Amino acid sequence: MKRSEAIKKIRRRIKRVIDGAKSYCVGREQASITEMLAYATLSKEHVCLIGPPGCNKSQSIDYWTQHLTREEHATFRVTLSKESSPETIIGPFDPRALKERGAWVRNLENTIADERVKFAHISEIFSARGSTLRELVRILNEREIENGGRRIKLNLQTVFADSNYFPPEENDAVFDRFLFRAEIGYLPTSDRKTFAAMVASSDMCASSQNGVPHIGCNALEIARDDIEKRVEIPDAIVHEVFGLRADMASPSKSGSMISDRRWKRSIHALRAVAWCRDSYKVDLRDLYALRFTLFDGTNANELKDRLEQYKHVEPEEHDEEYIAQCENIYTHAIESGDGGIIANAIAQLEETRTQLAADTSRSKIDVWVDTLTGRMTV
Repeated sequence: MKRSEAIKKIRRRIKRVIDGAKSYCVGREQASITEMLAYATLSKEHVCLIGPPGCNKSQSIDYWTQHLTREEHATFRVTLSKESSPETIIGPFDPRALKERGAWVRNLENTIADERVKFAHISEIFSARGSTLRELVRILNEREIENGGRRIKLNLQTVFADSNYFPPEENDAVFDRFLFRAEIGYLPTSDRKTFAAMVASSDMCASSQNGVPHIGCNALEIARDDIEKRVEIPDAIVHEVFGLRADMASPSKSGSMISDRRWKRSIHALRAVAWCRDSYKVDLRDLYALRFTLFDGTNANELKDRLEQYKHVEPEEHDEEYIAQCENIYTHAIESGDGGIIANAIAQLEETRTQLAADTSRSKIDVWVDTLTGRMTV
């Protein structure tokens, strides 16, 4: 099978898993939540869902991880509490190694550090305290642990976490390690139609019997490689996000500001968003996904106000004003015939080209630049 055909098959498989969530996720942004889980997985980023008990947080994660791979022990699952110790996550010390060699070595089998583990589902993650909290930060940030005096690199790709509440201040460092974050709530009490649809919807466990495929770890690696090598982030998108960043420069209600690291990683994660909609170029529509990566627990309404404009936008609409300005510049240069004016026009058109979102718009600028360049050589 040709690589291009394999890529299409993998993309269709991922879309089928996302679409499969719609059969049991009704009313909320649940299908969007599954899309978010896909973006995080393809970007090798961590994701956290927050909301009250019984709003499908764990179910959404279980559904997604069930369809990631058939490999046994590929997903580590644990529920934390205030009493949880590091042993809950990275295993107990091996008494035999301590007795025979005096070595403090942990038994990593069936832990998050097991070499077979590629994904983890950690429930009630913000219940972690003390040494368990510190171990989690290291795992999320470095994907490594220390065992017997040696650093052990984990095969862990993505951690999927959920919590019934937002983190206390001492857990801010853990919360920051999740690039993708979302809050899930109950259905509105006034929405009778959606409530009825929820009651009648299928249980997620039935999805495996309804033809929803497994994606496969090898397929995920092929998809990530395709994203890394082929999906472009146009200058126009960086320009647009820069403007968005300037608009959101003031601290949120919590007093926090969005870090440069989060902005950078958010922009790079947009490549997975573009790839999932069968495109190899990030455009304005993909910016709506920033509502997942810029969310800090207090700024949901602000993000909705700022990002709603991208939900249904077409790149050509964004470019209309720029194209009108460029057409005036081009027409003036052609009519003048002056070499200096033409040279200046070419520079202006090339500069404006970097701010355009649509391929058709950039192609139009290219034609004008080629025409003006031809006039310069006459």
